[in-house]
Amino acid sequence: MSRLSNDAVMWFIGVSGFIKIRDLPATVTIQEDTPAGVAIFNFTVESTTVNEITLTPKIAATNPVNSFFTVSVRRSGDLEVTISENAGLDYETQSNYGLLIYVEDEKGNADFQMLTVLLSDVDEPPRFLDNLANGERLTSLAIKEL
Repeated sequence: MSRLSNDAVMWFIGVSGFIKIRDLPATVTIQEDTPAGVAIFNFTVESTTVNEITLTPKIAATNPVNSFFTVSVRRSGDLEVTISENAGLDYETQSNYGLLIYVEDEKGNADFQMLTVLLSDVDEPPRFLDNLANGERLTSLAIKEL
């Protein structure tokens, strides 16, 4: 009797079929100033279904909780993670994110895997919180004697 690999056994479990997220878990590093709409990671989903499948992907959970990333289907079986509008990624505030990616097909077959997103620091121009940034000159200065 020959032994089947774990993948082969998994493919035959279940009556309605099976889907499997490939290329995850993984870690990707992006710059903190990466603009919205940029794809930061691509992955595939394989299915035991012979016909083309309809996939519904979502980010089921993030650590920390945020809405900085989205997942979508590019074409059947090929998916991508992109940066959301107004993501506000900032290395000094949070330098890594854990995304639990969940994918389900129209028959209810599902799989989930982790994507870790690491931010790399970018030198940013200084931000002034007073009128010096506007070029105003100091005309007088009072010094109190101790």
